[in-house]
Amino acid sequence: MQTIEITCSDQRLDHGQSFDDPINPLPVSCPECRFPVLDHVPQPYAVVKSRTNTSNEVSLAAYGNLLVAERVKVVIEIVAPDLCQYFPTVFQKTDEVTNWHLAVPRRFGSTGTVSPAIKRCPACGEPASAHPGSQYDTRQVSSDSDIAKAKNWASSESGWAKWMDRSLILSVRFLHLLKKLNAKGLYEATCGEVTKPDTDDLQWIDNMINRLSEHGIRLTAPGTLSKEDSRWFRAFLKGQKKSASDFDFKAFEKQHRIRLPKSYKDFSSQLGERTFDNVDDENGNTVRVLRPNQLDLKNFRRGALDATDEDSERVDGIMFAKTIYGDGYCFDLAAKGKEPPVLLYRHEGFFYEPYTDNFVAFLRRISE
Repeated sequence: MQTIEITCSDQRLDHGQSFDDPINPLPVSCPECRFPVLDHVPQPYAVVKSRTNTSNEVSLAAYGNLLVAERVKVVIEIVAPDLCQYFPTVFQKTDEVTNWHLAVPRRFGSTGTVSPAIKRCPACGEPASAHPGSQYDTRQVSSDSDIAKAKNWASSESGWAKWMDRSLILSVRFLHLLKKLNAKGLYEATCGEVTKPDTDDLQWIDNMINRLSEHGIRLTAPGTLSKEDSRWFRAFLKGQKKSASDFDFKAFEKQHRIRLPKSYKDFSSQLGERTFDNVDDENGNTVRVLRPNQLDLKNFRRGALDATDEDSERVDGIMFAKTIYGDGYCFDLAAKGKEPPVLLYRHEGFFYEPYTDNFVAFLRRISE
């Protein structure tokens, strides 16, 4: 198995102003040198709220751990079961639970050994510093697992108290599986060419893609269109009678401080308003997709409705279509991504229910 060391952006979810400023403190292991307990998992585990507003679904966490969105968590549980232990996270200085999970690898690997010339604590034996570039005796990534963290650690040349961390080690095949799934956030730590998957890796990736499909796992990131949806949408627009519009979406979005999905803007620009009959196999269930100047930009925004459940209270909706019965279809702007999910607002029950992953999937459902 090919294994590699992993890196990511310095703007980490569980760090402060820089990558050497973790916000979750560790308890002391050694009373002599004050070396921390590296395998301790602080609870609750805090993340910086503003950093979670990202299209990435995976990020490095402190000390060789991972922070993963729900889809990636499910992927790991299917393709690499029992390799990680999961913990909930909260926004820093609050008790509000987030949609991110801390994934702690259960297996260990190595990225090298510290030179015996480095001074060590007489009580615990840990080196005073461990800079990989100048203070390691050997430098080699090794692991027998798709996901592992290094047992060894790295630090500043002047001492681990300034900064220290552990490396995350992934198999080449697992990193490239994440790329296939468009799960962004991790990169191979290399100053040269990236390691390419070999024939066995590619076969494993194909097998895992099939397994994920069988489990119904979405193979594209939330807020994006799949290749299949994109192809269907192009064919759909081509097959419809055109009603071109020169509506100024840029000015409209700037005025109302919103961002509409590109698929809706393409639909509206080329086709204008459209009505669909007998939607969801219900006779008489007519759905009308509205023009941009008919959108409801007020009554479905967060806090505007007296919702009957907590999930509905979190929705920040813009109604873009409505049924003959008075229900409304809304983009949920509270969701991440350029193509937000579509929710159906049931006016008799005062609640939302999930409808489709995006506007194109909405069109497919109501037109087919």
